[in-house]
Amino acid sequence: MKKCGYSFIMFMLILSVPAGMYANEPDWGGANSSEGSDHIDGELVISIEREDSQQMGIQDTNDQMHASDLEDQGFEVTDSLLDVHDQDAMQALDSGFVEQTIENMGMVYLTTYSADDFESVEDAKNELEETVSDLGLTVRDITENYEMQTLEEPSTSQHPNQEWHYEMINALDAWDVNPGSSDVTQAVLDTGIDHNHESLSDYVDTDLGESFVGDGTTMDEQGHGTHVAGTIASYGEVSGVMQEATLIPVKVLGDDGTGSMFNIIEGVLYAAENDADVINMSLGGGGYNQSFDEAAQTATDEGSVVIAASGNEGIGSIDYPAAYESVIAVGSVDEDETRSAFSSYGDGLELMAPGSNIYSTVPGNGYQEFSGTSMAAPHVAGVAGLMRAVDADLPVSDVRAIMNDTARDAGNVDEYGNGIVDALAAVEAAGGDTPPDPDPDPDGEKETSVATNYDVYFRGENVDINANVTDNDGNTLPEADVDFTVTRPDGTTMTQTESTNDDGEASWTVGTDMFTPTGIYQVEANTTLSGYEDSSGSTEFEVY
Repeated sequence: MKKCGYSFIMFMLILSVPAGMYANEPDWGGANSSEGSDHIDGELVISIEREDSQQMGIQDTNDQMHASDLEDQGFEVTDSLLDVHDQDAMQALDSGFVEQTIENMGMVYLTTYSADDFESVEDAKNELEETVSDLGLTVRDITENYEMQTLEEPSTSQHPNQEWHYEMINALDAWDVNPGSSDVTQAVLDTGIDHNHESLSDYVDTDLGESFVGDGTTMDEQGHGTHVAGTIASYGEVSGVMQEATLIPVKVLGDDGTGSMFNIIEGVLYAAENDADVINMSLGGGGYNQSFDEAAQTATDEGSVVIAASGNEGIGSIDYPAAYESVIAVGSVDEDETRSAFSSYGDGLELMAPGSNIYSTVPGNGYQEFSGTSMAAPHVAGVAGLMRAVDADLPVSDVRAIMNDTARDAGNVDEYGNGIVDALAAVEAAGGDTPPDPDPDPDGEKETSVATNYDVYFRGENVDINANVTDNDGNTLPEADVDFTVTRPDGTTMTQTESTNDDGEASWTVGTDMFTPTGIYQVEANTTLSGYEDSSGSTEFEVY
């Protein structure tokens, strides 16, 4: 049998990723496999059915997977997505999250074997499936461990500002509505982040960070992750799309810019379990993998907005993980709002953002221009973060729909998706209010009038109180706060606050009954609106 190209090793390159690592649907190495695609030799990822796990119990299934039967056939389980081989680690995970993850993905293990013992990868997969089945477990999926890589390419030029790309996405106007918040957490799944950088150190939370490669540190030696992080949120000499946020370094790629799919899946689940508002993956490679697909969906179910770069092959097929249904795929445009030549496109592409010659942070307090869809994705991640700063409870589906609906048309859907992300429009649609002109009227004066629908009421009738707010020229003023006060004949009061509508009107209905005191009732409406002096109006009515 020929060697399968459905590798489980994902490459994360600097601007270009080797082509030929695509698949349209799950396959364990049959017709959709490609000869010679990149994977880690001697590593397979296997998922066990949820039903078996539930019936036997998590630890029982784990014990079965570590049984000598597997070792006798040349396989060894070396890792699990949920660390079920480590009871201390298992207890540290939220039980609800573990339950939901297993429900979505089954139990996923990384197994190793000697490639010399099998004629091909297919033979190894078939043998592993047969051995696990003999243990009474049902196999959901087996695939190679793809190699993945960064999706950017560094250049030697440096640029003093970032004006063009932030102007393109209307970030400056969005900051007037909401500049971001430290309450918003951005998980950067990458080569780590230089947490000592002068423009990042206040935002990077190393306590929340985690490394799934190398020596366990989240420090970035390669540079890619630091550049991506600076585009999401930074301060000082540069600014991110968010002017304030909490950055979580999740190191899933090594210092050479590459890493395994299994480690990236671990990173996705880690970020989700730690309630990341946004997960950014400026990386890609390999083909479809069921476990990765389900991990991304699990993160979405947990409330994380998952974003990934479309790929740098410049062809009509986007990379995984961007191609997964639950992931927002982002392509790159240049300064002229034209698709960057390297930016992959096609079915599944949703949004475009600046990705050519993007100026951002690099390790060692440096700044540099990089190009790639890796640089475009964090622009969208930043916009998603601004939306969560406006409304922390905004559902993932709403974040995604709003960004797609408010994107500016840039060209045909195949090459540009729904268009270029618009930070201002997205933030406003998420519930942010555009600040009024600080001095909309030279005198800043307004008028408030108030009236009731009748002058006299019998007990049991409703009193409709209406206030109208205008400027000195008679123009109606929406979004003014009107504080109504009704004073009873005995001196006691009732109060209510309403906001004016687009017609400058605010209303309050007061009910009466057989016990309502008769006599004269005083009504006062006090109005406030930023940029205007306070104003008030009054009237009265009588109850018989």
